[in-house]
Amino acid sequence: MNDTNPSTFGISWDNLSECSYISIVVEDDKSDDSSDTSYIDSEDEEWNIGLYPVKEVKVDKFKHFFSDTNTFGNVPISKIISHNVNSLSHNINSKASKVKGAKRHQPAPQFPISECAWTFIGSFIIIFLLSYISINIPFWNDKGHAFPLGPFGALTTLQYSLGDAPPAQPRSVILGSTLAGCIALCFSYIPETIMSIAVRIAFATSTSIAMMALLGIMHPPGGAIALVFAMGGYHWGHLLLTLCGCYLAIFVAVIINNLNGRRQYPQYWHFGASFENLFSRFCN
Repeated sequence: MNDTNPSTFGISWDNLSECSYISIVVEDDKSDDSSDTSYIDSEDEEWNIGLYPVKEVKVDKFKHFFSDTNTFGNVPISKIISHNVNSLSHNINSKASKVKGAKRHQPAPQFPISECAWTFIGSFIIIFLLSYISINIPFWNDKGHAFPLGPFGALTTLQYSLGDAPPAQPRSVILGSTLAGCIALCFSYIPETIMSIAVRIAFATSTSIAMMALLGIMHPPGGAIALVFAMGGYHWGHLLLTLCGCYLAIFVAVIINNLNGRRQYPQYWHFGASFENLFSRFCN
């Protein structure tokens, strides 16, 4: 410890057992008497460091507490503290190392120009159709569109760029969107006096994502559907139109992707697999 600098206080665990006392020096702006020093030697006295202008705190028997002769069971307390500090340091380092990533380098996937053009054509067709339908539906059109279009941008990305991924398959599209929309609409009935809008949106979206993971129907656009519908201003008719848009998106993706000899969509249908897995999990 550095006694010359009143603002410095530090203890090293390596030389902790060699300390006979701790000295904490705090400058007192209200007094010019440098000899005014307070000591706390009794265990019964209350430490009011920071509340009162205590110049120095002296703790007797500090060396005895952390010496090898003072044990907890048969293990010296100094070794117990050292072991816990080392374990904590190891855990922090192991968690921090995950930030570096599991691999040193992974090149980003790149499509050839022909595949990029195919992706553009498919995305353009379905987004144009959904936008035109949503804007021109005469009912439930208070917001300028009959159903939200944002989730379909994510859906189109999956269907034409990651068509082999499980979230892009029709089972995840239909079941994930239906589940997320239903959960969000149920939460939207909770009044703001009970649950604020921010909490409601976060709770509905998180619940939807967790339930999709439980059923094995992870679908990122489903999380977007939950977030949008939990904001309020939508009803079950809007969800029905959104699901119809999902069916239309699947129909168009099946046609356009399979016209390309290098693509196949979908990889599977099997809508009952999620419920079969859930049933077997709880029954076994």
